[in-house]
Amino acid sequence: MTKKYAEVAPAIPLSPRASQSYTYKLPDDQSSIDQFSQVTVPFGKRFIPGVVIELHNRRTFPRLKTLKPTINSNLTPRQVKLAAWIARLMHGGLGYTLRLFQAPGPAPQNLLSTSPSINRTRAHPHAVSLIESPRQTLTYIESDQSLRYRVLADYLKRDAGKQVLIIIPEQWRASAIQAIISNRLSQSTVIFSGQLNRAAINHTWHRVHQGQPLVVIGTQKSIFLPWRQLTHIIIEEEFNPSHKLWSAYPRLDNKDAIEQLALIHQAKLITSSSILSLRQYYQARSAKNPIINPQPSSIRSRIHHLTLADRRQRRAIPTSFIESLRQWRRHHQPVLIYYNRLSRVSLLSCSKCRAPARCESCAAVITTSAAKIRSPALKCKQCAALFKSAHTCRQCQRPMRLIPTGLKKIDSLLEQLVTANIWHITAKTARQLKPGQFPKKLLDFDLIIATSAIFTIAPPHKFNHLVWLYPEQELLYPDYRSLESGRYTLARLKDLAAASRPINLVTRQPRFIKQELTSPLKPFYQTVIKERQRLHYPPVTDAVRLTIKHSKDKIAQTKADRIYQSLRDQLAEHPHPSQIQIRGPFQSLKKTAPAEYHILLTGPKNILPDFYHHLDIDRAELSPHTII
Repeated sequence: MTKKYAEVAPAIPLSPRASQSYTYKLPDDQSSIDQFSQVTVPFGKRFIPGVVIELHNRRTFPRLKTLKPTINSNLTPRQVKLAAWIARLMHGGLGYTLRLFQAPGPAPQNLLSTSPSINRTRAHPHAVSLIESPRQTLTYIESDQSLRYRVLADYLKRDAGKQVLIIIPEQWRASAIQAIISNRLSQSTVIFSGQLNRAAINHTWHRVHQGQPLVVIGTQKSIFLPWRQLTHIIIEEEFNPSHKLWSAYPRLDNKDAIEQLALIHQAKLITSSSILSLRQYYQARSAKNPIINPQPSSIRSRIHHLTLADRRQRRAIPTSFIESLRQWRRHHQPVLIYYNRLSRVSLLSCSKCRAPARCESCAAVITTSAAKIRSPALKCKQCAALFKSAHTCRQCQRPMRLIPTGLKKIDSLLEQLVTANIWHITAKTARQLKPGQFPKKLLDFDLIIATSAIFTIAPPHKFNHLVWLYPEQELLYPDYRSLESGRYTLARLKDLAAASRPINLVTRQPRFIKQELTSPLKPFYQTVIKERQRLHYPPVTDAVRLTIKHSKDKIAQTKADRIYQSLRDQLAEHPHPSQIQIRGPFQSLKKTAPAEYHILLTGPKNILPDFYHHLDIDRAELSPHTII
């Protein structure tokens, strides 16, 4: 029986609580329209794209508008399944999520189709271990990037002729991976990202849709491709924060999306990186994710700290570092100084063991100012919990004192001490630089002072002398993940350092740096995991941050309190209430317009949407990059 009507999910932001599809009449010539076809529909006074969810003969209204087909390529059922998972978890409309999966255009006339030609070089022992493991999820740790790519290429030879996805955090890594894999695998390998032109994106989309054997090396956009024979997924540098999309919907973390994609396609998942992340360590300890090569090489570092003489003369920068800097300058060697915090931060620290004061509610480091230290109570900048300012260290029962950890104008101090032509690299500089311009411009400067923007424009450039100035500012940032993030930053800096060159750490708290940054990784992770289990935080469980907005602060607060109470009522009726914890409402430290309040839910991500999918919230974010 010929179908007459279609349910279409329009590609516009719709409230998740509203209807996600609308009924339209099929045109007379409906030969090109099937389930999951891409169409254009009239919506109000405009025409918008959409996806056909269902074909039927149910007439819902007397007068229905007619749709028209646009691209003769249907989405796959697995794409729609992944889109529905994202929309439910991230509190977004189904059609608005499906727009991420749609083809950019019609299929090209002549698509390249090549059969794989396997290079029979001898496989590395680690590749053999990956092949012989029966587990669906594995972790491979190797600090040597070139060796890691060769091992992964040897591993992929086993299933040559299928589709493989390699997710990378930054696009600059793609060319190096492609060169090694193409040389050892001799299979069609393509790079896929949003920075490519529309024709290249469309060509790869349709090659994947036709089921051609491909190795796709791409950023998050490649997750939404119409995979047909996806057998292996590799996520590179799993610890890298660039895997997380911070600003635009769906604010997805590649690690969460890849796990769901592997589950849908029954594909083998491998997380590979240069160091063991906290998430990988916890999954391996809980027997969810075995580790291949669990003993990677350590990161070399050298600590410069203020001596007693430096402190007596009130020097802001250690004399040993200034002498080293002058020596490097005499040999005309460019120096990179990583300095990511450009403002002064003061914290409460133990007068004996130097351990920082932490909030008992969320484990964030307590920072304050000299003016507020005498107040009867201080407020945590992460969860807004109050605590008494006059307290002692939990470990050695010594009094806490206020310690400044940073400098406001490091460049002016360096100019007074060392004659150098300084180049400041910030996010604004990264936006202005054109591809390939960084190495040429580097010749004009002797000293580079950079923020985290250096990670996006410098690689694969290597510096002979790399300095991390005052790492305690990042380690003591008011966030429960600050110590973990410091370890990841050190690993990212290693990518910029020349081979066998140490990373110079300039600090005022050498004991703290040795204990929290350069100490052995596994004992450090054991301590962190205990704290996360106490607080019910990732990676022990999953976390979703709910955001409530309104132009008026008082109304936003009232709305957030009402939603919080609704969540508490649902939790009281849940059969396993200990699995879920609710924190909030929190308000961001930085005032925003409209006003924003946040509620944090922690628990298994497969049951968390049941608590909030029907609530009047503005945004949900899985694995949030910040709590407030």
